[in-house]
Amino acid sequence: MCGNGDFETLDYKVKITINITNIGSAYLESKILFLAIIKNGLYVAPPNVNLEHIDIRERDPIEGERVIIVSPSSDLTDSKLVISYLERKGNEKLQQFSIFPAGPPGYLPSTVKFTLEKILDVKYISIWKI
Repeated sequence: MCGNGDFETLDYKVKITINITNIGSAYLESKILFLAIIKNGLYVAPPNVNLEHIDIRERDPIEGERVIIVSPSSDLTDSKLVISYLERKGNEKLQQFSIFPAGPPGYLPSTVKFTLEKILDVKYISIWKI
């Protein structure tokens, strides 16, 4: 973790570097990694929290080192880290992780823990007809 900028201004950001590794099946097709909060059963972007942009043409969209950028006014406790992937049978799944920052009050948490909450199966339905 590191802080960037002047902590007394609105442009102050905290960068939390994480490393994501597949410890399960040998064959999984990575789709996307995103941060969200859940409102009325929908994933929506959390305010003042995002993932640093990467070019997925140059690397895996999920595995490896990723950076979460947090502003002082953000609240990670309601945010979820969500990994979307295809398992070996071709079914799409989501793994949803809770994010728990810990430590004394201040600008940088002393630790950030991620806990697997649930694994969801994605089911597609037809809504539109053309």
